[in-house]
Amino acid sequence: MLELIGNVLKTIEISVQWLEMKVDNENDIMNILPHLTVDYIRINSKSLLNLSNLAKLDQWRKAAELEVKGCTIMNSIQELNLHNFQKITITVNSISTNDFIFLKEIATKSVADIYFNIYFNHSSIDDSLYTSLPLYDRIAGIKCTWYFPTSNPEKFLEIIFYYVSELVRFAPIHRHSVPDYILNRLI
Repeated sequence: MLELIGNVLKTIEISVQWLEMKVDNENDIMNILPHLTVDYIRINSKSLLNLSNLAKLDQWRKAAELEVKGCTIMNSIQELNLHNFQKITITVNSISTNDFIFLKEIATKSVADIYFNIYFNHSSIDDSLYTSLPLYDRIAGIKCTWYFPTSNPEKFLEIIFYYVSELVRFAPIHRHSVPDYILNRLI
């Protein structure tokens, strides 16, 4: 069915704000997305997804928000080409220290507010994460939080690594929410 819709879309240009799809695999998405201009992509699936081709599309690179529900993305975070997204909610199979630092670089370089929720099934984050990033706030066995200045002097990027929930969350916060002992060392 999605292939037939894709064939129709090849003949016209359509710009939509939201695209929500229930899919079985990447081919289902590839039948539709290349023929649209879209701001927000929501994908629902019960399958494991490999999004190698999707991440190469102009439409993917131009979208601002991504939500993938009900499934695990098998690609590495760095393969997903997430530079343009301002909001992301996904589950990946694995996250590494390099993936974490890669996401931090995307978020700190963005001029827009970044809201990332990256759930993961497996972690290969090691102790080098704690020595390669600046001062952090840690509650042993529960979470670790980092704060980074942004281009707006009133906002900081907060990154929280929740150990038990298997979640890494990136969000802007007001500078008054940064603990004083960390704020004083960052500025």
